[in-house]
Amino acid sequence: MLSKSYWGKTIAGGALALVLLSGCGEKDIAEIDWEREMRNFIDNDIDGQELFARDIYPDSSASFKLDESDDDYFYVIDNVTRTYGFNIDRNIDTILGFNDIIDAVVTIDDKYTGKVYRISGADTTQAYLLENRLQRYCYFLKLYGNGYQYHGWRFWGYSGLNYSIDGYFKGSEGDSIPATPYNIVQKPDAKLGSYFVLKHDIARLGLGENLTFSSRFRERLFAEDAEEKMQAYNNLTPNGQRFEVSWQIPTASSRYYHLIVVDSDTASYNFRTRPLGGGAVESTMVKIGDYVIPYALDI
Repeated sequence: MLSKSYWGKTIAGGALALVLLSGCGEKDIAEIDWEREMRNFIDNDIDGQELFARDIYPDSSASFKLDESDDDYFYVIDNVTRTYGFNIDRNIDTILGFNDIIDAVVTIDDKYTGKVYRISGADTTQAYLLENRLQRYCYFLKLYGNGYQYHGWRFWGYSGLNYSIDGYFKGSEGDSIPATPYNIVQKPDAKLGSYFVLKHDIARLGLGENLTFSSRFRERLFAEDAEEKMQAYNNLTPNGQRFEVSWQIPTASSRYYHLIVVDSDTASYNFRTRPLGGGAVESTMVKIGDYVIPYALDI
């Protein structure tokens, strides 16, 4: 992995020959091209594919409580659709030690749909439809001119949405990964995705390590097991005033980046209904607030 000092020497601190077309209102050709190239990184570059993967939920979630009854619930994802939002800041500035550059934030908004099931005694029945919205953010710096790959835009930071929560991860070799990562960078105008962990600060773990998640809340996790299969975990083991769950991360992998999805009890649930006729009603559980934490493997 190349250090920031390497990039600083390469760029030599000088002003980049950026083609910055002035004006406001409708997007110009350069901005449309930039958006296409940033999306190209997310969709087709190996780092973008791994960090912003769509297929991050297992076959079914861990069970959870949804009401005052003794019933348990779980959900199954059937489909995902993705949209992108682009926020290019065209004000030339010194950013993260690089002189005379601009930056951008891309919002990746995935909408997962499926079904929520109720377990009541020996019976399992469909309770609701599911709509689960998950947001991630990709931070770019414009380090080179348009003649370079991705029109000179370089991936520089990652946000999995929620970086102000209580939980943390403990590695078997003494590593600690706070759910709020170290050295997060604030970009105030990025709204929800205002905190980013820089790419060179993403935690690195050894193959086959045992990882423990600790939280004050009964979180549920989706993470890869030793065989690189996505599993659902409940952190239901009390440890003092906290709850913990442990698992072994992949023992072998061809991928550098891996993801942990936190299905949080602090997430927001809303219910939307629509009449179907004849007195029947279709109910959908709308869920937001899951967040994603990346880590890298020493492969």
